[in-house]
Amino acid sequence: MFRIFYAGNVTKPEVNNDQEEIRTDHGHKLADMRMGWKFYQERGHLLLKGSLCKTHTFVGTTDQMNKDHVFLDYQGENVDANFSQLIRECGATHTSMSIGDVLIDSLNGDMWFCDHYGWTKI
Repeated sequence: MFRIFYAGNVTKPEVNNDQEEIRTDHGHKLADMRMGWKFYQERGHLLLKGSLCKTHTFVGTTDQMNKDHVFLDYQGENVDANFSQLIRECGATHTSMSIGDVLIDSLNGDMWFCDHYGWTKI
């Protein structure tokens, strides 16, 4: 079982005139998260359970026990239109699970960052 958080808790997107630069409510660049855990961490960013709501949007829970199956279940082609609309209303900027999204294991509390190749425990 996992709690699912999509990267980008954005209530008022800040856009730089030179290039689009969406920042989370916590000031983190969404693009940094999309570059993977190592890149994000090298920029001095940390993800903590207590402040995850500032950088991510909670989108739901799943009884699925396999992280890779959760990833597949949460691809745009596998979710219905109502779920896609709900995700947008929650403030997430994407409907398919991708790099930067986070799972929290409901049984042991482990946090997993969706990375370029699989999952990184954080």
